[in-house]
Amino acid sequence: MRPIADIAALATLLAPAASFQTTAFRRPLVRKGTEPYFGLSSIHQQISILRMAIDDDDDDDDDIDLESLGDWRQFRATLATSGVQTLGEDSSDDSSATEESSDPAEKSTRKSVSKENEALLKSQSDILYKEYESGIWAHEAPDAEIGGLLCRLPLEAEIYRNSEYSVTGKKLQSILDEGKESDQSLEDESSSDETSMGSSPGVSFTLTGAKTLWWYRKAQALIEEETNEITSSAVGGELDASKLTSESKDFLNLYLGHQDTWQEVCLVTEKDSRGNAVSLVMNRPMSFSLSDGVARLVLFGAYRNDLSIVEKEVMVKFMIAFDKEIYVYLGGPEDMDQKACVVHGIPDLAGSKEIASNTGIFVGHTESAEAAVQGIMQGMYKPSDFRFFVGRHKYTEGRLDLDVVLGKYQPIACSRALALKQCKALPKPLFHEVMELAGGELAEVSKLELMKRDDIQIED
Repeated sequence: MRPIADIAALATLLAPAASFQTTAFRRPLVRKGTEPYFGLSSIHQQISILRMAIDDDDDDDDDIDLESLGDWRQFRATLATSGVQTLGEDSSDDSSATEESSDPAEKSTRKSVSKENEALLKSQSDILYKEYESGIWAHEAPDAEIGGLLCRLPLEAEIYRNSEYSVTGKKLQSILDEGKESDQSLEDESSSDETSMGSSPGVSFTLTGAKTLWWYRKAQALIEEETNEITSSAVGGELDASKLTSESKDFLNLYLGHQDTWQEVCLVTEKDSRGNAVSLVMNRPMSFSLSDGVARLVLFGAYRNDLSIVEKEVMVKFMIAFDKEIYVYLGGPEDMDQKACVVHGIPDLAGSKEIASNTGIFVGHTESAEAAVQGIMQGMYKPSDFRFFVGRHKYTEGRLDLDVVLGKYQPIACSRALALKQCKALPKPLFHEVMELAGGELAEVSKLELMKRDDIQIED
């Protein structure tokens, strides 16, 4: 059986026969009053049917072991940066898709986007810095994958991409369509913005940059309009959500969901064919100093007060090893009372397993923490070689895939140095570093988002 890199792409080809499009992505029903529900079981049923059909056609083919392919991610990255279209990339003219330019300079993935971030990484890890310097890479991926990242897109981008299922997204698309009626509209918009923003650092005036700036500004104006409409309906400083229009409710749901996950960058550590997945938020620091409470939470969870003598010894050693330096992150809203998982890049660390073959990213728990302590005390490792995550994001029934379809998250494939680096006092926030390394429309969105902030010095 030949492996399928992107089952959605194959499903699209077979859609007329399998009715994949109309069955899987029908008009959303309403679950729990507000949350859109797409009948995800239908998606998995269709995928199962497609897989069975492929199995029948390929009985004589041998299964391909991904480990035998070596570093296929690096190979795919090379294809992506060279402009070769890979399976799963959309070649249509969909307005929500990233527009590729014929200019090679626009297609190329830049090696470096922040010298200051690189200098900080060098002080933390010689190994990761050498990997980063020798060829860091990141590019858009069609689906979330283990070892890859998820970038929470700005509300403007979410609304722009979700023009099919969101009332607000449809409204924005209607505004954009009206603007396209005049062939001169995009040129006029770009010229106007160039005049007013030309002195701003980092602004791009490539074709991709001009288009991104155009829809982004339209989305910003719509967000302001919808926000004003909702706040104007408040009486005595209180808002009665039951009196909002369906359009306002749709926007409010998008807005609140975005606030909870603003600019998250998540590492996907688990994902299976049934639609279950786990990710860890990489850029939500929880603690960089160690206390008794932090050590207990990391090693044993929130409710372990009756430690055994052996466990107390483990905790004492842990506090000695990480006394001066520790990196603990809030990995997500679920399982926050459980012991932390530790993420690192050390292949032979006891109690750890590689999240997927050839990723070079490993995950463990208490046993790995104990091995880390021993290695630090022996001078083999540094505290900065390890990241501890309390809590995580858990997805079931294809919820992660749905969030990608709805434009909430952008999957990013990347080299492991980007996934393993610490996120402490980065001069350029990790969200912007990842988005700019991915290039294209994502890089343009990052620049526009940076312009909203006056607490970050934009590098030339």
